[in-house]
Amino acid sequence: MKIHAVAVWAFLLPAMAAWQPGGLRAQGITMRPVTYMIMNGAPVLVLNDASLLSNGLVAPDNSTVIVTGVHSGRTVIGGTGTLLFNNLTVNKSASDVFLSGTVTVTGTLAMVSHNLQLNNHTLNLGGTGSISGEGSQSYITDFGTGTITATRVLSAPHAVNPGNIGVEISSSQHLGTVTVTRGEAQQALPTGVPGIGRYFAISPTVNSNLNASIRFHYLDAELDRSVESSLYLWSLGGKFAVWSYLGEDSINTTANWVLKTGIPSFSTRYSLFNSSNGTAIARTIPVSGSSFPGSSAAIVLKGYPNPVHNTVTLTMNSDHEADYTLSLYDQWGNILQSRELHCAVGTTTLQWDISRYPAGIYHISTGGAQPLKRITIIRQ
Repeated sequence: MKIHAVAVWAFLLPAMAAWQPGGLRAQGITMRPVTYMIMNGAPVLVLNDASLLSNGLVAPDNSTVIVTGVHSGRTVIGGTGTLLFNNLTVNKSASDVFLSGTVTVTGTLAMVSHNLQLNNHTLNLGGTGSISGEGSQSYITDFGTGTITATRVLSAPHAVNPGNIGVEISSSQHLGTVTVTRGEAQQALPTGVPGIGRYFAISPTVNSNLNASIRFHYLDAELDRSVESSLYLWSLGGKFAVWSYLGEDSINTTANWVLKTGIPSFSTRYSLFNSSNGTAIARTIPVSGSSFPGSSAAIVLKGYPNPVHNTVTLTMNSDHEADYTLSLYDQWGNILQSRELHCAVGTTTLQWDISRYPAGIYHISTGGAQPLKRITIIRQ
């Protein structure tokens, strides 16, 4: 690995790095402005329980950066500028990796273990980058407005998944340059029906008479309470930016995709909903501790005041008596506290003091990995 003459020791804070077989192993790398890291050839940089913060410039060449480690401390990659990678591997054993700025991957982003939290930032795959290995054990996610983008030139594409971002596009037309954006923010219809925790935006140069199809892929972790067998594709677009029902021509709940054909033009946003007319499809939700085994339970979770200074008041309205676990997360998805709550039929109130935590964005959810409900709280 060749480092620019500005010198590696000028921006290693602390200066703890050593050559190891197969790459450079570091406890943390911070690049100050007007500094450069130039990696010639195909070196391997191993970040073992270490962060990489770039306020300068990285020239990756054919390098591979592996983010690994066994400790639960937060690992952050990003910086004030765009951090450029060739190949990037996420392989953490005990915690997720968080972005702290825009990151561009021109080669392969390999998801091996644990998740990559966008943390309200952009992952740019450009015209050559792609995702591999994303699944239930390791995936890209976000609690906020973070997105993944990929840009490709598509001429009469057949089941092309740009950057393996998660949506396959087919069309009989030359689409020109197409930008595909994936977001993890849950969408909602005007009637309040929630969608799954994923959406796509497709923006082609040519956008008429497409006779196109979309195969919309998703992860189980993004389903929330949705019933897979009753997922329908909706699009957001038009002059007044309204949601329109498209339906589905085929669905595979094992491979996790929904297919819709005969699309004349692409819209600004697509997502999946348990609704064909704006009204939620009835579903059965198993609730631990319910007094009525096998029955369904409708719950409504609210919090006020919001924003809050010290103590937030939570109200849980349930149509069945049940026990719930409420969990408090920070904006990076780290669990901070959990509270057990026994709900009678009707409304149950809980006071939660969050004054020990700094000002910021927090989330409270019920039910664990696939929450039944989730609300966002802002602490001032």
